Amino acid sequence: MHPYSGISAALTTKHGKQEHIAEPLRELGITLSTVEYDTDLNSALFKGIADLDSLRSAITTILKSGDIAVIENDLRAHLNPQRQRAINEVAKRLVARLKELCVNCGTPGWGVVSLLKGLPCENCQHFNAEYPAGEIKGCARCDY
Repeated sequence: MHPYSGISAALTTKHGKQEHIAEPLRELGITLSTVEYDTDLNSALFKGIADLDSLRSAITTILKSGDIAVIENDLRAHLNPQRQRAINEVAKRLVARLKELCVNCGTPGWGVVSLLKGLPCENCQHFNAEYPAGEIKGCARCDY
């Protein structure tokens, strides 16, 4: 017997809390698959669900098959504003890095290539090898 067998869940709250969480949930897409469906080999049965009618239709299809519906966030970037913001921020950092040229060979991408480990403890002044004490900048091409 599958561990989810006989278990059901519902999203409902008291005192109007659903109104506070509804907007963020509307921004995210949902994927829907079955317990037996191998999402490592195949993509989810239903992806990019963004409205209640599509969700109901997908759930009905799965329940008619007699299987258990598994609902998850669709984390693909085009349906996930949080990932879009993170990708945007990383892209800006990449552009800034590519604007920096190596003074030795002129290759774009001068910047942090390693961390200097060994930040001293504020209380006892012993060095902690796990925490960076600084950054080492250099060129990925010419070892400058």
